[in-house]
Amino acid sequence: MILKSIELENIRSYKDRTVIDFPIGRTLFQGDIGSGKSTILSSIEFALFGLGDIDANHLLRVGASNGSVFLEFESDKQVYKVYRSLSRRRDKIVQNEGYLYENGTRSSYSVSELKTKILDIIKINERTETKTTSVVYRYAIYTPQEMMKQILSSNNEKRLDILRRAFGIEEYITAKRNAEKFLSGIRIMLKSKKDLVGDLDESRSTLQNKKEQITGLKNDIAAISSTIIETESKMSVIEENLSQLTRVKEQLLELDLSLKTYRTNLSKYEKEKTVRAGELDMFHNNLARAEEAEEVITDLDPICKDLALKRSELTTLADSALQYDRLTSEKLRIETMIKSEGEKVRTECLRLRSEVDEMAEELERDQTDTEKLDGLKEQENKLKESVTGLDQARKNLQTIADRIAQTNARLHSVEREISKEQGAINKILELSHQAICPCCGQKLTPEHIAQMVEKFNQTKHSLEAECSTLQEETKVLELDKVVIANKINELEKLNYELNSIRIKISALHVRKSAFDSISEKMKQKIIRLDDLTEKSENNKFASQERSDLESVSEKLNSLSDAKRLYEDCQKAIAIYQKDNIEKRYLENLTLAQSKSKTVEQIEFIQKSISELDKEIQTTLEEIPNLESSCKLQSGKIERLPQLESEKLTVADQLSSQRQELAVRNARVKDAEELTLEIGKKIESLEKKYERLQYMENVGRWLDECFIPSLDVIESHVMTTINEGFMHLFQKWFNLLVDSPDIVVELDRCFAPIVHQNGNAMEVNTLSGGEKTAVAMAYRLALNEVIKRLANMDDNLLILDEPTDGFSKEQMYQLKYVFDGLSASQVIIVSHEKELEGFVECTCRVVKEGDCSKVQQGSP
Repeated sequence: MILKSIELENIRSYKDRTVIDFPIGRTLFQGDIGSGKSTILSSIEFALFGLGDIDANHLLRVGASNGSVFLEFESDKQVYKVYRSLSRRRDKIVQNEGYLYENGTRSSYSVSELKTKILDIIKINERTETKTTSVVYRYAIYTPQEMMKQILSSNNEKRLDILRRAFGIEEYITAKRNAEKFLSGIRIMLKSKKDLVGDLDESRSTLQNKKEQITGLKNDIAAISSTIIETESKMSVIEENLSQLTRVKEQLLELDLSLKTYRTNLSKYEKEKTVRAGELDMFHNNLARAEEAEEVITDLDPICKDLALKRSELTTLADSALQYDRLTSEKLRIETMIKSEGEKVRTECLRLRSEVDEMAEELERDQTDTEKLDGLKEQENKLKESVTGLDQARKNLQTIADRIAQTNARLHSVEREISKEQGAINKILELSHQAICPCCGQKLTPEHIAQMVEKFNQTKHSLEAECSTLQEETKVLELDKVVIANKINELEKLNYELNSIRIKISALHVRKSAFDSISEKMKQKIIRLDDLTEKSENNKFASQERSDLESVSEKLNSLSDAKRLYEDCQKAIAIYQKDNIEKRYLENLTLAQSKSKTVEQIEFIQKSISELDKEIQTTLEEIPNLESSCKLQSGKIERLPQLESEKLTVADQLSSQRQELAVRNARVKDAEELTLEIGKKIESLEKKYERLQYMENVGRWLDECFIPSLDVIESHVMTTINEGFMHLFQKWFNLLVDSPDIVVELDRCFAPIVHQNGNAMEVNTLSGGEKTAVAMAYRLALNEVIKRLANMDDNLLILDEPTDGFSKEQMYQLKYVFDGLSASQVIIVSHEKELEGFVECTCRVVKEGDCSKVQQGSP
């Protein structure tokens, strides 16, 4: 992912719309503490994933009702734009639906849908949780300082939980904990349900009584069903008659609705006619005003023509008048230049003398320093030969680490197998004579037990021999690992010394190349000083200005008449403008031009009124016909109440019969359900013991096989990650801290361990700069490991205040760290100005009052 730009509005201290561009390469956002730098990083995270665990009150500007972030970024060479916003509703701040531009098309999404879409675009595979920020983003791209402190200061268990989630391997510990909970539930169930088997004969007797009761109830149901059929036939005849009368009633309602519609339309047509009549009067008034405007235009036409003539003359004379004014200013400027030129010559002489003296001193110092260059080059060649095997040593160390991890995993597996076999044979020995063997299902006899013990001893001997071989192999590999690690540390110290010498050589080359340039500049300044001294003493300056002054004076005399005529025309035009001649002419011209349109509108309204009269007449003729039809249909539905009363009576009878049938059916259903329940209970009691035995076997498998296997798998995965993590951690730390006495590594719980002169030290006992170096090296190693595990591209890295507590020497070491980063876009936020020399672009963040602004530019 590559960031392109971000637009902020009402986000913390960014009040007005602020657009910030993110170029490729290393970019520094530099500013004082509290100027608004970290707000930019929070806004990027909010645009991509929503609020998550960001406090909305921390993001929306105080007093603002709405705020928004609009981020443009690139992924897989395709550009996307994402928009999110916040709104203040009473005392609560909520985030609204956002939208995404993809292939130029805008699509709206809910808060969680947009987060899922962004994760898919930037190829981060993790569960979407609305109230949490992306864990992979937090540890692979941008890790806030507080989160790094939490990892480094947490206890081992909490740190491992955080890193499991960041590495994407939390499923192992989750599966283990779920299995332990399930195993606990199995044990509780086995204790609480073993005494529930009993009363089987009583359940069978109850089952027989219920079956006899069901037979009697079904005979009663058959008699009631016959009576219900007769009543339903009578109800069908009544409903048919009611259906016919109901259709007549519906027709009557339709006629009544049509009558109301016609009356409503009549009222509407009459109101519309009144409105049209009012519009007709208004357009007649407009027509009268247009005719008056035509008379005014006739009176003003000659005056406007004279005004146009004056303006034409003014335009003709404008160039001459403008030239006269320009020459007057030019005359004053030349006189001032002649006066100040002499002072400039004298001042320049003094400056040149001072610069020549400074250059002479600098040349003398550079001559002394460049004499050390040959000795440094000789040291560089010697160290270059010494560090040639560093890369191969690192590869060998990684190969041995992989072999150790594989050997340890196999060793754990063999030990577990021995323990499993021992447990199985112990259980067999604990069983009584003639019991069933849990392995083969045969009855246990002394001969069979002896065979099983002999077989176990053979297997155990073979596995113990393999364990011994693996342990010996592990010891040899560990010794090789220590030897190679010591060699790598020595080579890396030499490599660091080589880099230091190369920097000194480069600096001396620069100073040597600048020596000739300074000498040449010094000669040119001496020549320039002699020339200016001669001009100052003989007053040989500003000769061109004196000649220009004479020429300007002659031109002013020739243009004086044109200037006078120009001013006369201006006065005449001002009098016309004071009377608003043009404005009055244009206003009346507009009214006169609208006359034809007004006539057309009058004709249109008259036509509309005529059409409304026709509609009113048609409606008045239709209303009496509808009233007659309504009266005719009303007589047909007089018998409707009597039929409805008969229907209610028959319905009550039918309902009573159906209720009685329902009671019988319910009793049959209850009896059948109870019969089924008793049958299931009998079946359940017979299977209870078998099921409890099965659950006991499941619990044993979880306890002895599944949970231990998860421990072994997770341990192997974490060991492999730890090896790569520690190598990267040591690499970045050695670039940051120039002290061969301090060596760092990681323990099995990923906690940093510091050794100084062979003695273990607490991280908190280090200096402020060294502690910051530990945190930064850990952060860079964590970023790189997570990107590899998640198969992410390595295009973007964000560093927040990475140099807090660094000395000036350590600050200079950051150049090698930045050169070692493979990310094509690195964004650094810091209040340290010294970092400007290590980046391609510097953006200064300043705060004016309570508003932040970003000044972008190159360093």
